Amino acid sequence: MTLSKVSGLVGIVLIASSTAVAGQGGVMRPQATLRGQSSAVVETQVSPCGRHTLRVAAGKIFVDGRRVHGPGERVRVVAVPVWRRDGRAVAWVETTPNGARLTVLVDLARPDAPMFWALPTSATNDHLAWAGPHRIVVGNNILSPRAVASWTEDRN
Repeated sequence: MTLSKVSGLVGIVLIASSTAVAGQGGVMRPQATLRGQSSAVVETQVSPCGRHTLRVAAGKIFVDGRRVHGPGERVRVVAVPVWRRDGRAVAWVETTPNGARLTVLVDLARPDAPMFWALPTSATNDHLAWAGPHRIVVGNNILSPRAVASWTEDRN
C-alpha cells in the first residue's frame, strides 16, 4: 500500500493480485482510442459536462489548453484518458523514464498539480474505470484490477 499527499488530497493505491479470476464480465472499455502505440496524438476529448478538453500531442498533455507536466517533461500515454462522470476530473496511465504511473487530475483549474501513483509495469491492455468520485480502477477487467487508487480531501 502506498500513501501520497498532493495538493490537499490524500491518496492510497492498492495493488491487486494478478491471480484474481478474469473473464466474468465487467470488462472495462476506454472512452476513446489511441492512434497507434504511442501518445503522439489523442484526438481532443471533451469532458462529459462539455466544459473541459484534454489533448495529448508529442508527449505533452493539455487540459483546457494548459500543459499538465513541466516544460522539459515528456510522457507516453499507455491507457486512454477517462473522464469522471461529472466531467470534473480525468485520469490516465503514462510512462516516464522512471516507469509507469497512474495520473489523476482532480482540480482542472490547476492542471499543473496532478496526483501520481507508481504502478507495477504497465500492461498493454490496461484500461481505467471510475469506481466512484474518489476511486479509480486500473486493469483489463473491473472484477480483477491490477491497482485501485482512492483519495479523500484533506480538511486541514
